[in-house]
Parts: sequence; C-alpha cells; structure tokens
Amino acid sequence: MEGADLISNLPEALLTDIVSLLPGIECVRTSVLSQLWKTVWKHPSRLNFDQRQMLKPSIERYLRYTNPNKRFSFAMCRKVASGEEKAMDAIAEASMLINSVIDAHFSSLKSYIIRYLAESCMSGEAVEWMRKLMGKAMREISMERENPNDLNPYY
Repeated sequence: MEGADLISNLPEALLTDIVSLLPGIECVRTSVLSQLWKTVWKHPSRLNFDQRQMLKPSIERYLRYTNPNKRFSFAMCRKVASGEEKAMDAIAEASMLINSVIDAHFSSLKSYIIRYLAESCMSGEAVEWMRKLMGKAMREISMERENPNDLNPYY
C-alpha cells in the first residue's frame, strides 16, 4: 500500500507517548507531518531539550568562533533588554524555542529535562524556565548546565 500513513491511525495517546521519546526540537518538528500531527507535540508527557543540540550547526559555529567574553556580554544584554530588544545570537534562538514549547504545552508533564549553556544561566533564562515549569503539574524537572570545557576546546 504505497503512501499509506499507518502511524497516524494509531490512538492519540499512543502518538503522544511516541512523541515523548523524541528530543524536544524533534518533537515540535512533527507538527509539519499532517493536520493530525499539528497539535500532538503539545501533549507529550516528557520533554527533553539539549540547548546545544537544538541548533547545532549555528551554535557550534558560534561557540567555536565567538570569544567567550563576547558571548557572556550578549547574555547579559539579554538579561537587561526587554522583549524585541533582546540580542538574538544562536543561543538566544534556542532559548526562544524552549520558551515557546513550554508556553504552548497543554497537558501535564511527568518530566522535563533541559541541558542548557552557561549563557542561558547568566541571562536568567534558565531561572525563567524553572519558574514556568514549576507552574505545571510536574513530577520531575532536571536542569543541567553544560561544562564550558566540553563546549569549546579552545578555552
């Protein structure tokens, strides 16, 4: 049966369980598969984000070629800027995606895992995520800051 979409015929509860197994950004990407999948990503019981992996090519390039002092300066600018004035570097783009998913998620979460970069801690974004997540019915929240020495061999 060519072109048959058998997975979409599964019960929605099973689809959300499947989506729960995907990394956070991949979970959101399922929304383009079909009309049915447009909202499935908003209901998984588990979400897992690795900020470095989300926009890997641009973040890797940014981490490799941008001076750490400049990256921290950008992070501090995001902390004091409001709304649209925020500096949009690669790390800010990944942070914006995490915020969007937290805000758009409808059902209660069993677990939420975020592995974030030091810049997101400096800008206050990691604390903001924690506050938002505490407002949802959660059983487990895991937030882990990546070791800067693992991120950039040029430190």
